[in-house]
Amino acid sequence: MTMIAELTTYEAQEQAQATPVRPSADLHCIKRKGARPLRFDGTELAMSMSFVPEFPYWYEINMYRTTDYRYVVAIRLFHQSSESVDTVVASEHDSVDAAVQFIMTYDAAQDVQVPLHLDTMAENPASLAAASLDIMSRIHEMRMHYRNLVGEFLYEFEAAT
Repeated sequence: MTMIAELTTYEAQEQAQATPVRPSADLHCIKRKGARPLRFDGTELAMSMSFVPEFPYWYEINMYRTTDYRYVVAIRLFHQSSESVDTVVASEHDSVDAAVQFIMTYDAAQDVQVPLHLDTMAENPASLAAASLDIMSRIHEMRMHYRNLVGEFLYEFEAAT
């Protein structure tokens, strides 16, 4: 599911009238793991999520335009299990192109949870190989899931601009 708001640029507004109009804005606060919350006044331009009831997790991508015409991207990972921790990666960019580049280059492999019960000294080589293949399979699945969402997001984003 993708939602795209009407996109207008500062330059287009400046050409249309003598004094540019600041976009209407809401206060946003995006909590980030290992960093201070990202606070800004802005408008959500686009949102896309990959929720499917059969999947144990899903992504949500949000793009915002701040009142000073910067762009914020938030990539959220949600889990259906209450035992897993939801995460968010957020960043601020000077242009739409930089924000889109951030979305496209995000590596979902970092979101794969590796089981901590592996004891590499006690496991036999076959068990370690099987665990390695399992982790590689999860990485591939997570990347494909995210890439599919990015494809949908970019398609709708391009159609709106």
